[in-house]
Amino acid sequence: TATVQSTEGVVKVVLEDWVAPASLGQGYLSLHRGAWLRDTGPEQDGWGFGELIDASGCPMGLSGWYPPAYAFVLKVVNMSWQSSEAEYLSLRPGQQLLDLRCDQDGWAFGQLWDEEHRAECRRGWYPPAFAVNFNPIRESAASSRDPPGDPQSAADGARGSHE
Repeated sequence: TATVQSTEGVVKVVLEDWVAPASLGQGYLSLHRGAWLRDTGPEQDGWGFGELIDASGCPMGLSGWYPPAYAFVLKVVNMSWQSSEAEYLSLRPGQQLLDLRCDQDGWAFGQLWDEEHRAECRRGWYPPAFAVNFNPIRESAASSRDPPGDPQSAADGARGSHE
């Protein structure tokens, strides 16, 4: 039996428009590119359940089932990392990236995200320990605190450097 990792409470960004067909009936959420949503329940029969939120994490009053292939987990970089190889991302604290659900040999595959322009940027591999799931409440509070200490990373010395 395959286990499905819960994404409840996780903030995602929609990368493509999806209009819920009327034939599905009520309870399905239409998605628009660049929108943010928060999962409010586990995936079921290939559908995610979530609510649209604004940039501060407040619900916008729309929730329902949606196809998970249209929305990706939003992460925030919490440590600098420089890559010397083109297929790897260089990271700066505060950057946003989308986790594209690929893991290989301890690396995650993602895409930098430009929230101001709601645009996708460069794709590549990155050390997953250098980014955390986006939390609108934590991000607004973090601007008034010093960053946490630097934990030892499994990626130290591999394909890049931590500053």
